Amino acid sequence: MANGPPTPPPTTEAEIQDEARLNQAAQGATTTVPPPAPTPTPPAEPDVFQEVFPVILELASQSNFRGLIQAAENATINVRMPTSFFSRLQAALTLQGQSDPDSDRRLTRLLVLGPLIIAYLIVDDLQVCLTYFLPAMINLWKHVSVYSRAQELRNLVNVQGFFDGQLASLLTSLLSIFVQSFRQRTVALLSVAYTSLPVPLAQRYLGMEQVELLAGKSRDRNLQ
Repeated sequence: MANGPPTPPPTTEAEIQDEARLNQAAQGATTTVPPPAPTPTPPAEPDVFQEVFPVILELASQSNFRGLIQAAENATINVRMPTSFFSRLQAALTLQGQSDPDSDRRLTRLLVLGPLIIAYLIVDDLQVCLTYFLPAMINLWKHVSVYSRAQELRNLVNVQGFFDGQLASLLTSLLSIFVQSFRQRTVALLSVAYTSLPVPLAQRYLGMEQVELLAGKSRDRNLQ
């Protein structure tokens, strides 16, 4: 069977454009390039506060509060201190789970600043504490409100959903140690200032219920 005559080349402008479109479509059907695979996002590296937190936990378990302070200070040496630790803890409950590149607002800072502040109070280094945290610390730790503030902080870090369980346990433990040491220092001061102390006044200074005070009456002659 004879072949038909060859197709004449396009001559008009419309025929040339039609042939170009057909050629492009044929090439696209045979040389389709798959879209590039998405680049995997590398896992976020721990920041300096997360890196030093295990060291702080270990030093606290050894009751090495001076060492804890040194480790925490080294981690925060280039970080501007917050004006209110109590406010930062409150913010932790509302900002948890959110990402914030601003170093002054990251929740991980609490891993270091929380233990650091309470360790200052435990070792009675009020000069350094007040230098860094004025005026918030003056209002937060007035003598008459120490015990209630400490309890507020305990309640705050132990609410369900607090952003770090280890930090909550550590701060709870450090607060108990601080309150105990604060009471001991207060008793020492009261023994110098008073020959005897009425129970209601002792309750205010020591943050204890009357039953607790009466139970310890035989061990402390300053209470009457």
